[in-house]
Amino acid sequence: MAAVALLICQVQGAQKLGKVPGLDDKTNDYQEQAFNSADKDGDRKLSLNEYKEMLTQAMKSYGSEETLQQRDDKVQELFNKLDKNLDGSIAYDEWQVAVVEGQRKAQEAAAMQAAAQETKLKMVFDAADSNRDEHLDLGELWEGFKAYGYGKEQIDVFFTVGDQDKNGLLNFEEFKVGREGMQKAREMEAMADSLGSEEDQLKAFQDADINQDGSLTLLEYQKAFEDFMAAVAGESSPQAIDSDKIAEMYKGYDTDGSGGVSLEEWKAAVKANMARTQAEREALKTSAQGAI
Repeated sequence: MAAVALLICQVQGAQKLGKVPGLDDKTNDYQEQAFNSADKDGDRKLSLNEYKEMLTQAMKSYGSEETLQQRDDKVQELFNKLDKNLDGSIAYDEWQVAVVEGQRKAQEAAAMQAAAQETKLKMVFDAADSNRDEHLDLGELWEGFKAYGYGKEQIDVFFTVGDQDKNGLLNFEEFKVGREGMQKAREMEAMADSLGSEEDQLKAFQDADINQDGSLTLLEYQKAFEDFMAAVAGESSPQAIDSDKIAEMYKGYDTDGSGGVSLEEWKAAVKANMARTQAEREALKTSAQGAI
């Protein structure tokens, strides 16, 4: 529920309904706007139809509106879970409870995902550590990672960025830093390859614009970004980025604050990102020279 509250809000200037204890100001603003956006008659309650319309708009951005329309029973089930006093509507205090619970579950899921990722990385690190000294030299790093399809330049970036104390070895913490640096380099390369021309930029926009209305919602942008990160990661696990970070990135594209990203805004943002990406690529290449 918190994900819906966070992502579907597009209405500006919603009336204040009160803060939800335990949530930061940004999330409070999102949940207020989401509720007001769905509350069409302004009675501070969500009817079943208003709730269904909220879900429909969210699912439409994912291209799954038809699936939702075929599952009225599921919508009713979700609605009943939020309607704690069973009066046939979702009051704002019931909405607040759902937001807090959703936020808690999201935080727990993120913590579990982070722990699982840490365990997986340690297993990869230990597998590459052929002499079992809890450190990787460049040779061990190369042997351990070339099977994942990384080239010499990427491994150089991995090692140089990770070797914080410049002793020619990576401990596990440095290994994680290096991996993040290499992942960033791969993202830069992928962006340059996929958005290098105006034709590529137009295709990327059209692919992201699931409902083909000429504007990208936050949900559409998030899905496109997640798909891009998954493609960059390949067989590796994509780097997790929380929804707040994605929302901040989206604001960089939505320059007029309308709640939607037009093609012109998209092209302008991509152009600025490409220029910054090129500068960062050059900096990474320079820092990686002489790693071997």
